[in-house]
Amino acid sequence: GNFGATNYLLSTDGELYLNYLDQAGDRYAYHQALTLHATTEVNHRTGVYTLAPLFVAAGDLDLNLAGTLQATEEGIRTDVRLESESGTLVDVIKIIPPTYSGPFRELETEGNLELAATVRGGWTETTYPRIEGLLNFTGGSVGSHKADVSIEDLNLNAVFTYLDGPKGGAQNVEVNQFTGR
Repeated sequence: GNFGATNYLLSTDGELYLNYLDQAGDRYAYHQALTLHATTEVNHRTGVYTLAPLFVAAGDLDLNLAGTLQATEEGIRTDVRLESESGTLVDVIKIIPPTYSGPFRELETEGNLELAATVRGGWTETTYPRIEGLLNFTGGSVGSHKADVSIEDLNLNAVFTYLDGPKGGAQNVEVNQFTGR
């Protein structure tokens, strides 16, 4: 990119290994390898970065992100959509902070995965953006050698939401379909 210009296009390609990523006592990534490809429109006048798109690969999970990030005095204003139709349920579990995914990290899965989410709002020291998403997992299987448990012909459809409220964050997961044998 032409870093001295008010507006420019920035292209990025790289590989990144996160040993760990912590914020305010929460671990958000742990031993995670990422591949990045991005084309970003940068507007220094408004502080807006337009992801057009950002591609991130984590394991077999390929995520496409498109939208805007804007630097503010308080933090970052986000309006981003992410989508994926690859990877497995385990790949999704690996990108969820270990604090929340805990014992699910030992699962083994196969099947068709579809993931879509929007992230909108301010991201500051005290607030988080609203996250709304859909997880659809079909024709799959889930198992654990440690617990000697398995589920076949698994179909899972769930909607998840995270929103910042007056007393802190609220998370909601609504399972619309869960079948298997």
